[in-house]
Amino acid sequence: MVKFREFRDHYFYRQRDMDEIRRDARGLDIITTEKDLVKIRDLRIPDEIFALRIEFSVAGDFYDNLFSITGT
Repeated sequence: MVKFREFRDHYFYRQRDMDEIRRDARGLDIITTEKDLVKIRDLRIPDEIFALRIEFSVAGDFYDNLFSITGT
């Protein structure tokens, strides 16, 4: 990773943002989340952009442990 850029959740991306990211990348690959890729799909985006798939899972007994009431 050469540079990291963070935007707040629910950020509304503008073409200016994408142009700055492209300029900063200097031809290197750009990685974003699938969630944000959907948000920028109507912008002019470089061919060198890739989406990182993020999955969330919870262990089967998580909620049992979280909500269990113990006598101690």
